Amino acid sequence: MPDSNSLVRYSLITGAFGEAHLALDEQTKKRVVIKLILAKHAGNASLIERFRREVKALQLLKHECIPAAIAAGEDET
Repeated sequence: MPDSNSLVRYSLITGAFGEAHLALDEQTKKRVVIKLILAKHAGNASLIERFRREVKALQLLKHECIPAAIAAGEDET
């Protein structure tokens, strides 16, 4: 789930392997998107690796219309 600095506002979309939520980073007061892998895929190593590659690719993109990847991690619960 989101870190303790983010307050989820609402769900944006649920797809085949993940979901995205709009949130407010309470520390920076900026809107952020939190993307999560669906629980049913949490044990799928190839999907997790795909997710990690997606984050790395997003970190390379710099455009005003593309949200920046500012953090990535895993929830152990």
